[in-house]
Amino acid sequence: MNDEEGRSFSPVSANQKFTYYIPLKGSHEKPKTPTLKVSYYNDHGSDEPYINIEWDINPEADSYEIQYRLKGSSKWATFFSKTRSGDIVDDPTNDFGQDFKKDQVYEVRVRALHSNLISDWSEVKTACVDVTPNR
Repeated sequence: MNDEEGRSFSPVSANQKFTYYIPLKGSHEKPKTPTLKVSYYNDHGSDEPYINIEWDINPEADSYEIQYRLKGSSKWATFFSKTRSGDIVDDPTNDFGQDFKKDQVYEVRVRALHSNLISDWSEVKTACVDVTPNR
């Protein structure tokens, strides 16, 4: 326990890690594997470029896990989405140390989550950056 000035009154306990799953409602079967479509969008400077990710709606899914990487990289960047039918990758800088550049190819995959039940990964789809964006 700490006071307002950050002084401790006792030793700090070790961190505890746990995973919480939303209680299962409805189906108790693994969600269907999403069907994925991706494309690169850039309106040449009026807006921020992004990779558009779309999948089929699965009413049993609570959320989706999305992974993307620069083609040829072994490291996937991961984020989660509660949207029903798609999301975007709008700034790969945080994960790859660079912004979108012409002729880069990104690989994307997604899987559906329903409590602790997880679908298989979708087929990997690619999006090619067709111009270096104006930022």
